Amino acid sequence: MATSVPSPAFHPTANLDSYPSDIVVTSSDRIAFYVHSRRILSVSTNHFASLLIQPLPIGGKLKVFLLGEDSQVLNVVFHTIYLKPFGQSPSPVAVFVAIDAFNKYGIPVDQYIRPNTPLFPPLLAHAANDPLNVYAVAGQYNLYELAAAASAHLLALDPEDVTDEHAVRMGPIYLKRLLLLRPARKRLLEELLLQGPSPTPNLPSATIQATLSPIGNHIGCRDCKAALDERIQQIVTNWEKARKTI
Repeated sequence: MATSVPSPAFHPTANLDSYPSDIVVTSSDRIAFYVHSRRILSVSTNHFASLLIQPLPIGGKLKVFLLGEDSQVLNVVFHTIYLKPFGQSPSPVAVFVAIDAFNKYGIPVDQYIRPNTPLFPPLLAHAANDPLNVYAVAGQYNLYELAAAASAHLLALDPEDVTDEHAVRMGPIYLKRLLLLRPARKRLLEELLLQGPSPTPNLPSATIQATLSPIGNHIGCRDCKAALDERIQQIVTNWEKARKTI
């Protein structure tokens, strides 16, 4: 049997708990995680997939488990259990596979993926490049804050890009929200732009433009920004004409 190598974050002297580690969890690629039965059982709702019935005696012999997940996935799992910030952001694949593993090991997803938890920042970072998959995970576990953050990157989404797998994973409620997102945001922007900037009839056109133009600084969609700039210019032009009309 190949020799295992201690995890850089969960090694025997990592000082993660007031008690010494009493479990060695070995990944499929032979990385050993030195962890604590009490800590795991305080989080898991199913005795860590029935591998741990009760905490092990303090000072007893280390118990070794060989799991099917690789070290990148287990690294995410144990960082989550210990609420330990990541030294290096995990890959998107490791994060998504680990979230599925949470169910297997009885880790409540809605409690351990929310703002101010270690896994939330990596998911936010991944949302910039892979918003649909992050949104689908958020919908699956009703993670509203994560879904809202991912949706900011989905305004230009083509509905045809939503696969059956995405739809099943996010569920009907979040699928409906996603499909209505773009028209709802467009409608809101139109309503805002159609409202008069001021009831003052002698308002200078330059003031209108100076007031509305900064809105575009917060828009990431290039086409949306171009449409906004065009609409602002129309408003300014029409207002200038109206001021000169008797």
